[in-house]
Amino acid sequence: MSDQQRDAAAKICRASGIIERAGKVRVLEHEQPNWQGNNPALLKLTSGTTAAPRAIRFGSEQLLADCEQICDTMGVSDVDLNFGVIPISHSYGFSNLLTPLIARGVPLVVSQDRTPRAVLADIAKTDATVFPGMPLFYQAFCEMKNIPPLPKLRVCISAGAPLPIATAKKFRDKFALPIHSFYGASECGGICYDREAKNEIEGFVGSPMKDVDLEMIEPGAETSQVRVRSAAVGDGYFPDVDEEKLGNGVFVPDDLLARHGSGFKIVGRISDVINVAGISRRSSGGCLWSSRRRGIAKRGGRGLRRCEYRSSRKRADGILSNSVERVAGAKADFYRRFDSDQRTRENQPAGIGGAIQVATSRCGVRGGRSAAKNSLHLRRSRHC
Repeated sequence: MSDQQRDAAAKICRASGIIERAGKVRVLEHEQPNWQGNNPALLKLTSGTTAAPRAIRFGSEQLLADCEQICDTMGVSDVDLNFGVIPISHSYGFSNLLTPLIARGVPLVVSQDRTPRAVLADIAKTDATVFPGMPLFYQAFCEMKNIPPLPKLRVCISAGAPLPIATAKKFRDKFALPIHSFYGASECGGICYDREAKNEIEGFVGSPMKDVDLEMIEPGAETSQVRVRSAAVGDGYFPDVDEEKLGNGVFVPDDLLARHGSGFKIVGRISDVINVAGISRRSSGGCLWSSRRRGIAKRGGRGLRRCEYRSSRKRADGILSNSVERVAGAKADFYRRFDSDQRTRENQPAGIGGAIQVATSRCGVRGGRSAAKNSLHLRRSRHC
């Protein structure tokens, strides 16, 4: 995160200070909000499909509920070892890696080298049993030669982007392991999980997580947005409230879902469709738009951005080819950085990437909330 991004985030959250290093805090002059007795335990920043980032308010009960829903649904416990390569600062990493460590004593190994070969070597050397990853990692693993055996790895999770069926099948053939698609959002944590991981339908994300209820907003339609209800749903946005989208224990994602058997598949987003010179176009992964090119007027609809170009269709096509692809803000930035890093470093020799193991002192406690009271320590893995 750049200094500018950090300062912008602090301003949005009305932070009173930034811990720059051990023992040094930079005090910030921001007006403190009136939480009216409902002080949040955590603020998550998200851009979603909006132009400006905003914060999501969470209490400790909601964070714990998300952790319990994830661990219970995925069958993760303190006998497992989580392998962390996704950023803990992202909602996915926070919910799948950090909160299980704190609340349930699930040990964690954090990789210092995100190149795919180093990641795979670390998974093998540390005997990790659970790998929360992204499609890019699995695609890279499938292309590798001379792969190490992974006898302890039992749960492979994919989130953050659609998992291609071809990648899932190739990975299963090569590693004899299925990949479980996981669907969630910053506003509510986990939503769906593909428990069986047959990987037969593009976009299939499985059935709702434990204690998560999904309601189709348009039950008679082939595809529809859904209302997500669970104890993990955030209290609301900050500073601008949007109760129709997030509030009162309900969150409405922008994704369009369709029922498939006992589960759901993602077929698009309400922001995927744009209008250029009266011509409807569908973007490949987000809302394509540009606000700086001459002749464009943005007109905000409900979850839909319309770009009207006052000229010929030929010039409209030029707008599309030069527009900016916005795919969930910071997540897209991370994917691009990872992909660039992968391309430049994947062919270099790589050993073990210097994994760091973070564990709980279990003191005879196996799972349960009491594990959260155990002391935490950080040590170099003996495998490094």
